[in-house]
Amino acid sequence: MRYLFIYKSGDVPQDKMRDLVAEWVDWTKTINEQAGFRNAGGKTVSKEGVKVFDGKLSGVSIIEAESLDAAIELAKNNPGLKYGGMVKVLEEWKM
Repeated sequence: MRYLFIYKSGDVPQDKMRDLVAEWVDWTKTINEQAGFRNAGGKTVSKEGVKVFDGKLSGVSIIEAESLDAAIELAKNNPGLKYGGMVKVLEEWKM
């Protein structure tokens, strides 16, 4: 099954950022990532218009796992969690 991980960053101290990036690279090698995207900013588009992106979403990954529980176990090891980050785990809907 395929799952989408949606990452929300926490408050990472500037002096820990380099270590976190290295940990993140190592962690992504363990999650069976098929596609990933880490954002560097952008815009938010809605019916009210276009606004500066608020930065609350830091990236996404599409991963393979045996089950939702297995995907959750992979997400629990995300290095950003120790700084208040979050991983939303969504199961692909097969039509």
